[in-house]
Amino acid sequence: TVDDAAGEALDKGAKLLGLPYPGGPQVEQLAASGDPKAFDFPKAIAPRNERRFSFSGLKTSLRYRLEKIDDTELEAAMPDMCASYQAAVIAQLTGKTKHLLEGANYRSLGLSGGVSNNKALRAAFEKLATRYRMPCLIAEPQHTGDNAAMIAFAAFMEPGAVPKDFTIEPALRLQ
Repeated sequence: TVDDAAGEALDKGAKLLGLPYPGGPQVEQLAASGDPKAFDFPKAIAPRNERRFSFSGLKTSLRYRLEKIDDTELEAAMPDMCASYQAAVIAQLTGKTKHLLEGANYRSLGLSGGVSNNKALRAAFEKLATRYRMPCLIAEPQHTGDNAAMIAFAAFMEPGAVPKDFTIEPALRLQ
């Protein structure tokens, strides 16, 4: 994206909704009992041949929508609001991924980072991979909580970048 990562977009949406940080998991939990079609949020995707898109319009749309309702209305609409917002984030990711898959010959589809713990996103990527007849490689939850660990893993996978006896410890505490 040209601005926030998907997890950040969910966290920032949650903040606008008054949910505690990190908000992505709370959005997911509330979305489970909501209607993803209850609210229409924009899905801004750059042209197919470009590898970029933005979540800024989505967050702005949520902010403007929230300015038009009071706290009582928001409380009643919270599951639907979360489900619709989450669906818009997922639609942007899967839409852009679909365009990229159609533009080249890929052998697999991957998903990592903290946002990959979102069950609806995981299911959407698995469905997309099935549609394109390719394996879907999704990081296990215990490997997704720390973006620094993801960067270390990417370096580890690059031949010759890191010694083979190097170990990654995502939960290591700094002294």
